[in-house]
Amino acid sequence: MLPSFFFTAFVAGVCLIASLCDLTRAANCEGIGCYPPPCVDNVLIEGDCCYSCPNGPNCDMDGTPLKLDGLAFNSIGQQCSCSYTTSHSIPSLTCIDLPSYD
Repeated sequence: MLPSFFFTAFVAGVCLIASLCDLTRAANCEGIGCYPPPCVDNVLIEGDCCYSCPNGPNCDMDGTPLKLDGLAFNSIGQQCSCSYTTSHSIPSLTCIDLPSYD
């Protein structure tokens, strides 16, 4: 008979228990392929193999995370947005100079 974990769905990147006899030790995460997390404030949660984004996808703007699809002004007055430029990528920051109406 197969162990019950053969029939269980697991979240990608989460370590599995090494054996039923050793419940305190997580399986080795070697060989797990992790995608780069789509955020600048990523964390590695104990028991996980891959970094995750506790605040969702974001970009770095002057050292502060800017949420995906967010708009803000940077330190030199440009309007910046955080968005995906291609599918399966990390979001990127795009900043533009606003026209002056002197």
